[in-house]
This record gives sequence, structure tokens and C-alpha cells, in this order.
Amino acid sequence: MHSALLRQARALTAALTDAEAEADADAQQAAAKDADAEDGAAGDRSDAQGGVPGAYAPRGTAAAPAPAPDKAAAGPLGKDGQPLSLRFVLPSGPGSEALRTVGDKIVGMLDRIGIRTEIVKVSDDSFFKDHIASGDYDLALYSWPGTAYPATDGRPIFAKPEPATDGSLLVEQNYTRVGTDHIDQLFEQAAAELDEKASRDLVRQADARIWAAAGSVPLYQRPQLVAVRKTVVNAGAFGFLTPRYEDIGFRAPAKGPQGDPRQGTQPSAEQSPQESPAKDSGRDPEKDAEKGAEKDAEKNREQSAQKSPQPSAEKSPEGATAADGE
Repeated sequence: MHSALLRQARALTAALTDAEAEADADAQQAAAKDADAEDGAAGDRSDAQGGVPGAYAPRGTAAAPAPAPDKAAAGPLGKDGQPLSLRFVLPSGPGSEALRTVGDKIVGMLDRIGIRTEIVKVSDDSFFKDHIASGDYDLALYSWPGTAYPATDGRPIFAKPEPATDGSLLVEQNYTRVGTDHIDQLFEQAAAELDEKASRDLVRQADARIWAAAGSVPLYQRPQLVAVRKTVVNAGAFGFLTPRYEDIGFRAPAKGPQGDPRQGTQPSAEQSPQESPAKDSGRDPEKDAEKGAEKDAEKNREQSAQKSPQPSAEKSPEGATAADGE
């Protein structure tokens, strides 16, 4: 009987072990399916947003990893035996030192990865008109002012060039001449969207497509410096913030002790004779002078009475004054 019980216990243990193994296998399969579903959903969301999470470029447009410094290109890049060389147009005027400094930095970076550059310096007058607007460059540096309305103000800068009726190319303000129909559609939808959040989402999608097209590469944002008087409030460097013009104005002047805004400070210690404390307190200076004269006369009468050996009770003030004078 003992051996029979032992066999039953072993069989039950084996059955429980098999059941646990099957349950673990089912759980692993379910977890794998859930992970696949999440990956697919994330991929769908990434495609809908125009890029993989944390990246500007849409899926499939990411650049290859940059080579390590010790594995940088040993020679110039090229094709069919022809080295790659870019024509870098820069203005030569005295007010363009900052652009030329940035251009020198870019030339050094491109040289490290085997891209040659040919710097062409032109006059400031012809830089934009004869080279940027006409497309006579490979690389160039110029900037657009920031705006709080990218859906409308940014559209002509990135619009796809279209052929004009005279056979020329209508580029609007897109001097890179790089654009797509998808970017134009996103800008049009964003400009027509009344929901501010939905409009921003459409602009972000257009921004991702602009980065993928790589017609222009933003380098940095210039600081905004605004000088205002101390009496002006709620005005300054707004950046991309929309100004509230109803809040901009002059600071209210400080009120004086009498509630007059023109008397914002206390009276000066050096007062003129006309601005005596007696006048400020509301007293009449003439009455004060009369009272002072009466006090002096009374004092003189008292002194005369003390000096006279036989004071007269009927002596007039004039007599007292004469006795005092003696």
C-alpha cells in the first residue's frame, strides 16, 4: 500500500509540473503577442506623428551613425573619381564678420568628414539678390526672423517650387528650392485649423518632413535683446510668446503724502522763506508777527517796572519804553 501511495504522489507531482510548464509557455506567448502589438501600435503612432519617438526625421530617413574620431574619412568623399566639393558663398562686408566666423567653423567640420568646400566671398549688395535669390550657391548662411504664427508665416519659406507661366520657377521665399507636396498640405491644414492644439500638431508634422528633406539646417537661435525705459511695463523680449498689448503701458507714478501723484517725494529740508513750516501748517504769518510784537512789548514793560524805583500804575507803554531806554 505504501508503494501504491508513492506512485500516486509521483504521478500527481509530474502532472502538476507539466501543468505549470504549459502555463509558463502560454504566458510567454501572450507576453510576446502583447509586445508585438505594442510595437506595432508605437510604429503606427510614430508614422502618424511623422517620425520615430524622440527623433525629427520620419521612419526610414535617419542618417547613418557618425564615425568615431579615429575612424573618420581618410580622404575626400566623391563619386566616380570626382571629389565632392561644395561652393560656400559668404558676404565680404565689414558687418558680416559673424557669418564668416560661423562659415569657418562649418568648413572645419565638413573637412573632418571628407567634404571639401570652396569659399566664395561676394559683396553684401549682391549676396542675397544675385546669389541666394537666384540659387547660385551650394551652401549659404542667412536667417529668417522668428514668428508666433508658423502655420502662415512659415509656409512660403518651405513651399514646393512650382513652374510659372513664363517657364521660370516660382519659389516664393523657399530659396533652397527643396519642398514636397506633403509639406504644403500640412501647412495648409494647420493654417485652416481653428483648434490651436491641432494646428500645432500639424506644424510639428510639417517640421519633421522639413528636417527629412534637409533643404535647410537650423544652426542656432540668436538672442533677442530689447531695451525699454524703467517706466514701461510688460514689454521686452517676447520670443515666441504672443504679446498682450492691453497689458503694455507706463508705470503709475507714486503718490505723494497729500495724494497728489505729482508730489511723489517728501519736501526738501532746504525750504525757502516762503515755504516755512508755519505756512505749511495753515497759520497766518501776519497774525504770528503781531503776536510776536505783543510778546516783546509785554517783556519790555516787565523789565521797565523792575528798574523804576517808584513805578507808576498809570504809566503808559510809551513811558515804559522810555524808561527802559534810559
